[in-house]
Amino acid sequence: EIYYTLDGSVPTIESGTRYTGVILLDEALLKQRPIIRAIAIKEGWRASEVSRDRYCFDDFVSRDYMTSQYDILPRTVKIMLPKGYHDTTERYRVLYAHDGQNLFQRREASYGKEWRIDEAYHDLFDSGKIEPAIIVGIWSTADRWQEYSPSYDPNYAGSGQAAEYEQYIINELKPYIDATFRTKPEPAYTGMLGASMGGLITQYITWN
Repeated sequence: EIYYTLDGSVPTIESGTRYTGVILLDEALLKQRPIIRAIAIKEGWRASEVSRDRYCFDDFVSRDYMTSQYDILPRTVKIMLPKGYHDTTERYRVLYAHDGQNLFQRREASYGKEWRIDEAYHDLFDSGKIEPAIIVGIWSTADRWQEYSPSYDPNYAGSGQAAEYEQYIINELKPYIDATFRTKPEPAYTGMLGASMGGLITQYITWN
């Protein structure tokens, strides 16, 4: 059995809530960004803490199956709006990230490993090291290595589609983000990141 608390205290059988497969978090509680702690009860009621995590509440907007006029596959784009976005008229800088399925949730991530971008963002923001930002996760597709590859190689069918992917971001995705959300569209307020071939395509696009 697993028991949990939402206030950061160490749960016990008496103080915790028994986990039944769902943790109910209403909007008021989410805005407090609760600390979730859990213990596993087993082997004669011996308790051991098995996880501790902060639930970061943000407004996530998901656009599924976004098609393109360019020769690339449809994809999901997931946008994280900063806390308080709907309570102000402020405009925000934007960070675009390739392999967007890896950013926020383990259940969405390739190989079940997330980058914890939202947790890192909150740690930096709460400590005053960064300004608030909109984060745009551009999911990769089955053609990931082709779309992230700038050079054509005759030994690999479909390689060298980076130019098409680049034009999609510049001419379709970024204008959509700027038109839909309150962004600072200038280059000085626009960033991009990626890992492995995502880093390669990042360098390619920013260089161009």
